[in-house]
Amino acid sequence: MLARRLKAAKLRGEACVEDIDFRAARGLDKAVMRALAKDSAWFRNHENIFVLGPCGVGKSFLASALAQKACRDGYSALYLRAAGPVARTGGKGLPPLSPAPQIPAESSSASLRTTAPQG
Repeated sequence: MLARRLKAAKLRGEACVEDIDFRAARGLDKAVMRALAKDSAWFRNHENIFVLGPCGVGKSFLASALAQKACRDGYSALYLRAAGPVARTGGKGLPPLSPAPQIPAESSSASLRTTAPQG
């Protein structure tokens, strides 16, 4: 079951939340990432996660790590690269986050979508 969910998620690389490096200076909030990985509330509530930021800061790794965790927790996840409207607008028009991110126009993004747990 897990292998099937991981394959269907179309993850990029072998990322997992345990391997996230918080030492790099990229504005990553350790408490937020740990809550996302541990709590699973966003899975249960069918919420999506958008990881926004400049090129090369590890968005794909973070999105893949969270999706991999979702799969390990019994959920189906799908990794999508948002190369369309979100990337072209630099995140403008998205609901406000707390705190509001500063996103340069040349940023890119990755997103996750979850579905209900599968037995």
